[in-house]
Amino acid sequence: MTNTWIAAFTLLTVLVGVETVLLLAVMRQIGVLSMRIKPIPALVDDEAGPTPGTVLAEVQLEPAANADGLRPFAGERSLLFFVSPTCSLCGSLLKPLAAVRKTYPDLDVFLAAEEEVGRAAEYARRAKTPLPIFVAPKLFRAWEIEGTPFALIADRDRRILRSGVVNNLEQLEVLIESLNAPEHTHTHDSGDDGDAVVVDTEEQREPVGAAAGSPLGGKGGLRSVPRNDR
Repeated sequence: MTNTWIAAFTLLTVLVGVETVLLLAVMRQIGVLSMRIKPIPALVDDEAGPTPGTVLAEVQLEPAANADGLRPFAGERSLLFFVSPTCSLCGSLLKPLAAVRKTYPDLDVFLAAEEEVGRAAEYARRAKTPLPIFVAPKLFRAWEIEGTPFALIADRDRRILRSGVVNNLEQLEVLIESLNAPEHTHTHDSGDDGDAVVVDTEEQREPVGAAAGSPLGGKGGLRSVPRNDR
């Protein structure tokens, strides 16, 4: 009788363990599906880098590869994607970033790093990216970039329009599409109760490491071109 109870208890324990494993697997798949269905907003964090409304310090950016006469902040909108050779997520986003130039012809796309010119050029060559890459010593410190991957969009006066940590294609698209929202506001998730926090981007803020520049320029949103590769 005792052996029967022991066997039954052992069998019940095994069944509960298997059921727990299956439940965890189902919960994981539900999480993956929800991430694919609903894009996660760009992780805008005041402590992760410069915020919209600030002006970037004037830094001498040196072209390392694929520049072809292009320069950041020469057009109405410039997207700078900060990369590092040790950042695996950065490499996975280079191909989608190259497609952004075709989808949003009004947006100039650049890579930015604080590597030496030679190392940055080698990084671009190995990644097989056509994107222009610019470098400057201690660039991240000058612009208060805490880490990679990080993206910011600025106008020709170097005033930041949007910025945030970008870990995937969905977050990148959300960051870019937010430019089509009203210019006077910028929203991001508070992270605590899910409520959106509205920040007035027309507020005069202290520039990042430089004197105040011109007012926010270039009204209106971006013009997108339909893509067939989605």
